[in-house]
Amino acid sequence: MYYNNQKVQQLNRVAVSKKGYYLYKKNKKKNTGIMENVLKDTPVIILNEPTTKTPQELNIDFNWYIKKAKEFLTELNNNNQTSLFI
Repeated sequence: MYYNNQKVQQLNRVAVSKKGYYLYKKNKKKNTGIMENVLKDTPVIILNEPTTKTPQELNIDFNWYIKKAKEFLTELNNNNQTSLFI
């Protein structure tokens, strides 16, 4: 795993951020050495250590989370998955 051109641990806690960096990993299955973006459409910040910073200070992209939640709910509704719970 690479973050901001620096090697980082394999397991990371991340949050989508407006001012972070992209997180890359090497594709071991294809064994080409090509780096792949972990979250293709957005930069992230690594939050492996506890912090006292607020979400606003971390520039968390709340709109990205809202968009993904709406996409998930739309998919559930389109596949009639909500009828399982009635």
